[in-house]
Amino acid sequence: MSEASEMCGSVPIRQVIQGDCLEAMKDIPNESIDHIITDFPYNVGKVTYFPSDAAYYRFLEDACIEVCRVLKNNGNFVFYVGDKDIVNKLNIVAKFFKYQWRIVQYKPTFRQFGKTGFTKTDLIWWFTKKESKGKIYRRHPDIIVDKKENMRYDHPCFKGEIVMESLVKIFTKEGDLVLDPMCGIGGTLVACNNLKRQWIGIEKKYEYCAIARKRVEAVDEPVKDGWMDDPFG
Repeated sequence: MSEASEMCGSVPIRQVIQGDCLEAMKDIPNESIDHIITDFPYNVGKVTYFPSDAAYYRFLEDACIEVCRVLKNNGNFVFYVGDKDIVNKLNIVAKFFKYQWRIVQYKPTFRQFGKTGFTKTDLIWWFTKKESKGKIYRRHPDIIVDKKENMRYDHPCFKGEIVMESLVKIFTKEGDLVLDPMCGIGGTLVACNNLKRQWIGIEKKYEYCAIARKRVEAVDEPVKDGWMDDPFG
C-alpha cells in the first residue's frame, strides 16, 4: 500500500494509527467521518482491560462523545459491545445516539458458553445521531453467517472477513470515509480496502497494529456475502 496522500485534519487516511482512541480522535475534525464501524472492548474474561466496571463505563461514554463529534450528521455508527451488562452499555450509547436496529452474527463453527448453554451468535448494533433517520446502502438479511475461515489471528475477538464486508456493504458506499477507532487486527480496514472505501484505523496495542498493517497491505478480493438462508440447516 502506498503512503497516504490524503488527510483528515492532521490524521492520515488509509493508515493504522497506534495510540489511545480517545486521544487520537481529538485530531479528527468535527463531522468529518462518513461512518464508524468498530468493536468495543467487551470488558469480560481475557479481554478485560479496565480496573473496574465504573472505569469501563467512563471509557465507553468518553468514546461515544468523540464518536458523536467526528461523525457526520447522517452517518452510521455500527458496533459490537459484548453481552455483559448490555442494558447499561446501550443506555450509555443512547445518551448520544438513536437506536436503529441490530444484526445477528451467526457462527456455526463457534461455541461459547452463555447463560443458557453454548451460544453461536453475536449482536451488532446500529445507531445514528439523534436527528438522523438512518440510511443503508444495500439491503441485506439481518442475520449474517460468519463461516469458518482458513486464516486465524492471535486476537481474542477476531471478526471474519465475511461479516465485516457485509457490514461495510450495508452501511457505507464506495468512496466513503470509515473510521474504526478500536480496529484491533484490522477487520474493518481490510473490508474497506477490498470494497474501495477510504478508512482510518486506530489501535492501542503495537502487536495488533502490526497485524492490521500487514493485512491491509495484502492484495485481496471481496469475499462472498454471508447471506442467511437457514441458520439451523
